[in-house]
Amino acid sequence: MEMYCFNSDVLDGLLRSVAPSFPKDGETVMAGLTPLLHRLFAIRATNIDLQLGLKWLDSFEKSCSIKGHSIEFNEDDFVTRYLGKNAQLETKQRFIQRLGEISAKLKATDECLFGAMISQVYWRVPSRTFKQDFTLFQTPNS
Repeated sequence: MEMYCFNSDVLDGLLRSVAPSFPKDGETVMAGLTPLLHRLFAIRATNIDLQLGLKWLDSFEKSCSIKGHSIEFNEDDFVTRYLGKNAQLETKQRFIQRLGEISAKLKATDECLFGAMISQVYWRVPSRTFKQDFTLFQTPNS
């Protein structure tokens, strides 16, 4: 599903159409996905901030599991696979540290979801199209 469809009304309609017996409504589904999208956004922002030029993994599903009615994201597994795919495992400690700093600066709001949507667009368009300016995440000593 494209990010512009990530709202409760659209999800309600989709769920009624393709899974009418699904026990959750669109708002509940969104609430379950939002933390995962925030983390993925922060991971991509960290890559850009550190100027590593990492290629995104084909899927993050391998790092997710369903526990009851919620999604569990194994971030350490994802970051390890992400860095490993790009032959950057030696940067893991620095990556994790910077990820923590960036995550602390991001607000868990719909503004961040908008950023996640923009990052989805960004990764589908050739990198020369956008100027990579993440000064928002710069600290005085970085």
